[in-house]
Amino acid sequence: MKATLASGVLLSGLLLLSACQGSVSAPEDAFAGTWRWVASEGGIAGAQHDPISTGFTVTLEYDLNGTVRGFRDDELVATTNYTALQRLSITTNEPEWEVTYDPPLNHVFGFTSLDEHVVQTISQGVIRFIEPCCDRYVHVFTGVGAR
Repeated sequence: MKATLASGVLLSGLLLLSACQGSVSAPEDAFAGTWRWVASEGGIAGAQHDPISTGFTVTLEYDLNGTVRGFRDDELVATTNYTALQRLSITTNEPEWEVTYDPPLNHVFGFTSLDEHVVQTISQGVIRFIEPCCDRYVHVFTGVGAR
């Protein structure tokens, strides 16, 4: 009886611990597809950027194999690998993904690079990237095509 109770407590503790750690999400379960940039806000001055103010468009294509391609004005400017760690948001209690790039996704934006951020779904076909450090930009993207 004591052994069964101890095993149950141990198993419950392990399940709780693993739930807090997050899980590596297969890219197709997260946000694979094509995303077009709508706007960004952040930096030390709280700058606001969008395709009209910057004079360029940005499109990101996440594939099913953990690769992302960055386009600026429909021209490929960067390709890199990404990893998505799924977790529950502490603010919305909805799934979100901690995304890291290896190497960083540079040359897409002129005002910041993408090396890590949190991806949250705002609504159907709309996501935002939240940078965790330094300039703390928030980038909003809309899905392109069928999602």
